[in-house]
Amino acid sequence: MLYYLVVEFVTFTREPANPTIVIEGVNSSRVLLIWAFSLDRGEKLENVTIERARPGEDSRTTIATRPSANDSFIFARNTFRTDYEVILPATLMLKRVERTNDYTYILTVFYSNSTRQGQAEATVSVVAFGKYQRGTLVLQRRMISCLTQ
Repeated sequence: MLYYLVVEFVTFTREPANPTIVIEGVNSSRVLLIWAFSLDRGEKLENVTIERARPGEDSRTTIATRPSANDSFIFARNTFRTDYEVILPATLMLKRVERTNDYTYILTVFYSNSTRQGQAEATVSVVAFGKYQRGTLVLQRRMISCLTQ
């Protein structure tokens, strides 16, 4: 019988608050999701990918990829430039979060050494809690039901 030892060769030294709570009109512009990571000695960074997914869904959408350690991030679609900015080494700025923009963001680090390849992921949920309007917090309907159950 074979046994496999799972060893993590990436250490995340900084991750965004999970969940990151956003209130439209208060902290909904320029929301920074900052990750920092280090590789074990002998590991080489292959690439980094930032994706998003709707809560409860399995499908992911790639926002940007950093093809190698020496490259900058490249957006998967030009339309993402309107909503996001990506800053090296691994920061995603959400330019404007609205109440319908609940997503889970996934940072995947791909690495290798002379004998193997691997990957490590860190995720964060960004929850648009409501909207601040005329001095009053207007909660999203689903947030009201979560708070009253």
